[in-house]
Amino acid sequence: MGTEEKILESGLKIFVAKGFSAATGEITREAGVSTGILFHYYATKNDLIITLYEKCLLENFQVWFQTFVDFNEDDLTRFKEAVKIGWQSSVKWGLENWHKFQFIRLFDSSLLADQFKFDQNNKIQELYVTFNKINAFAIEHHFLKDVPAAFNIEISRAVIATTTEFLYHHPEYCQDRNFMERMWIIYWTAVGG
Repeated sequence: MGTEEKILESGLKIFVAKGFSAATGEITREAGVSTGILFHYYATKNDLIITLYEKCLLENFQVWFQTFVDFNEDDLTRFKEAVKIGWQSSVKWGLENWHKFQFIRLFDSSLLADQFKFDQNNKIQELYVTFNKINAFAIEHHFLKDVPAAFNIEISRAVIATTTEFLYHHPEYCQDRNFMERMWIIYWTAVGG
């Protein structure tokens, strides 16, 4: 693992455990690097935090959008199935990447969230543009409610986060097909057309 990866991994661990008020010294000790090295990669602690957020968010978004890579707009019957698979994949990602999921939640509820814009990161921006296209297509064909894409993203993230958090604390429900189907229905009721 390279130096920057060690810093990012240590930052993730420390911030999730202690919040964004954690000292950079804790991160450098955990990573086994000097403070000067940390600031060589990241000019400020906020730069480190935002970079971590972008990396976690991008990973999470890519899981969701992987569902639509081969989506054929001519196959309208497959749209709802693709959304369901994306929803399931996103919840699964959160459970399997608990620290990253927690970091996203921590960031989203922090004052730093106001400093982040989707267009700051080219890869996230590309996915956002893709989501806007999918959203417009789905609204046109009455698959999704006619609301702005940004609102659909926020609704999706909120329901997925709530579902993931619940399942993490109550893992016995993960294998309960009836429960998972009811959670899917709650999500689809929120966004479906």
